[in-house]
Amino acid sequence: MSATAPEVVEVSPSELAGLGGAPRAEVLADQLERGNLLYFPTCPVELPAPEDVLFLRDVTPRYHTRKNISYYPTAGRVNGMGGEHELRDRAARILSGHHERVEAFMSGVFPEFADNWTSGTCSLRAFEEKDRAIDERKKSDLVHIDAGAYGATRGDSILRFLTNIDPDGDRVWRVKGTVGDLVDEYGEELGLRDRKLLREGPLDKLRHGVISGLSTLYPLARSLDSSPYDRAMRRIHNRMKADEEFQRNPEGAAELRFRSGSAWIVFADRTGHSCTSGRLCLIDTFIIRRQSFRQTEFSPYEILRQFSDATTKS
Repeated sequence: MSATAPEVVEVSPSELAGLGGAPRAEVLADQLERGNLLYFPTCPVELPAPEDVLFLRDVTPRYHTRKNISYYPTAGRVNGMGGEHELRDRAARILSGHHERVEAFMSGVFPEFADNWTSGTCSLRAFEEKDRAIDERKKSDLVHIDAGAYGATRGDSILRFLTNIDPDGDRVWRVKGTVGDLVDEYGEELGLRDRKLLREGPLDKLRHGVISGLSTLYPLARSLDSSPYDRAMRRIHNRMKADEEFQRNPEGAAELRFRSGSAWIVFADRTGHSCTSGRLCLIDTFIIRRQSFRQTEFSPYEILRQFSDATTKS
């Protein structure tokens, strides 16, 4: 594979004051659409209080019931955490407060993205990522693109705001490959060159209707939804993680180090990425409508559409 690594665009504190609605904000949005990362050496939103950080680091790991602890704003509850009611309430207050601050920052700086977006979860990654003993397809230390974790996006994109709140060290990423690279590499093998690839059938529409109705009462039910687009992206995700040569080969890969107290933003379904080491990270997720993009040629949906519509290679 002729893979490429994204650029990292550093945003200094002095640039933040005038970003909202300014040409500079459009430039930064364009960088994100191309699959590059925005890096803030100092997190642009207020971090949780030190005592709350210690609670997240030292107490919550004892009560994990899933890979992450996640706060769902639409449900107003924390998922993935057991323990006493008071502990879950404290975790919910910390995560919901952080998510509200991140959401206010993101909507102020990127109003076009915020128009009709879905404000998703605030998740806590409290464990060391390196060699974590979980299912390979769920491991974060293998290079992947995000797909399938939020039910059916139907071609909308997964924008993530990540904050390293670990007082003890850096969070280290390895990045490699754009979604275009990955479709070119795996598309034929995975059967993506099919004009019907993105076409929703009766069962997709029926499932979507049922889950949409159910989610008005149970917001977490949205994660059960699916679509042809999301299944295609999931096939790429799984194939990347299973490709040992791709994972080992340094060509086109780059290591990024995010220090304690810093933050970064990335479309996680556009750039191959992994976390090779680090713990205690907050991840806020927003689903951005594909109609909001200025550069549609970088959209995973558009890349898959063009690939699937192309004449089958002989």
